[in-house]
Amino acid sequence: MRAINRIGKLIRLPPGLLAMVALSGSMAADAGQVSTAPAPKIAANDNRVAAGTVTDGRLTIRLVAEQGEWQPEGPDGRTVSVLAFRQEAGPLLIPGPLLRVPVGTEIHVSVRNAIPGAALRVFGLRDRPASSDAGLEIAAGETQQAVFRAGAPGTYHYWATTTGSPITRRFDADSQLGGAIVVDPPGPRTEDRVMVVGVWRKPGSTPGETVEVGTINGRSWPLTDTLTYAMGDTVRWRVVNLSFDNHGMHLHGQYFTVLGAGNGSTFRRYTDTDQWSEVTHRTVAGDTFDMQWSPERPGNWLFHCHMTVHMTPPADAAPH
Repeated sequence: MRAINRIGKLIRLPPGLLAMVALSGSMAADAGQVSTAPAPKIAANDNRVAAGTVTDGRLTIRLVAEQGEWQPEGPDGRTVSVLAFRQEAGPLLIPGPLLRVPVGTEIHVSVRNAIPGAALRVFGLRDRPASSDAGLEIAAGETQQAVFRAGAPGTYHYWATTTGSPITRRFDADSQLGGAIVVDPPGPRTEDRVMVVGVWRKPGSTPGETVEVGTINGRSWPLTDTLTYAMGDTVRWRVVNLSFDNHGMHLHGQYFTVLGAGNGSTFRRYTDTDQWSEVTHRTVAGDTFDMQWSPERPGNWLFHCHMTVHMTPPADAAPH
């Protein structure tokens, strides 16, 4: 038996306005928790503010990986113990701190492993495009450095594991170790939103049961962000799938144009003739894509995973 979460993103559009809520999931039935000792609280990261300090074309950022307590359904929801990233002297965040710089920026990252007794392997801290990534191996209590250049505009990510599992097998404590990397093209930055999809999975309280929760930017439905737009606005989103699962991201009420897509190592920006319009875009684990659309009518709209298994609430879930 599998207790299923709902994954969706609500969009409200009153007359003349469109309000959008990020993709979400609803926590399923009871499951035991992994943490017994006090741990820092983990905050949701809306990816509105880039992390680190940029000086003379160089980004410097100090990351820390640590265990914390996460409440994706808010203070009245259940608490789960997971691993997450933060900046030194900053709170733990899900998703991890956003690395966003103009093309050509030299990026200096230090990563401190504050997870007791577990080695950490971090992927994605490298030049783009890339054909391979051996990862950065960091023993418990140690710090490693990475220096790379933002070599190609696009939407990318970094992620980590303490088990050696690929991104498609990170289910429980490791599942939220990651964040977005955005390399902007030359010129003024285009207004957009960055949305990181995550899924947490754990065995349930009865044999054969699995509990899951899906999130966008660290929050689960219905606590995801509400975004408000005027009809006719140009809306641009960057979507990063850091979950272990595939998602068919679907926009209600309007078509969107796919501007480009990638796999975390490379990103292809489509020309005008290569772009296409659709209402659902399939993204596999580790994939990214950029989209653009314009609200055509007032209403309350949803942006969500359209795969049936990700839209189905658990049998005992209260209706929202």
